[in-house]
Amino acid sequence: MLLPADLATISQSIKDDFNVSHPVLPNFFVREGMLFIPNRQCSIRVHTGDVVCVTSRGFPILISADEINNGTSFTYT
Repeated sequence: MLLPADLATISQSIKDDFNVSHPVLPNFFVREGMLFIPNRQCSIRVHTGDVVCVTSRGFPILISADEINNGTSFTYT
């Protein structure tokens, strides 16, 4: 279960990939389980066990729970 502070940290880490210096927009990742992708006009439903990552330049990546549990090995940092 994510705490509100965790949601805020992830949401604030996501940047506009066309211009990473743009101000951070709120609510890119929300408690209702939606991950919004900047400049892609889409959102992705995040399910229990899925992992949301953000690259060092601010682009979100979603890894499914099945991939985490049964697929490639991942190292968490």
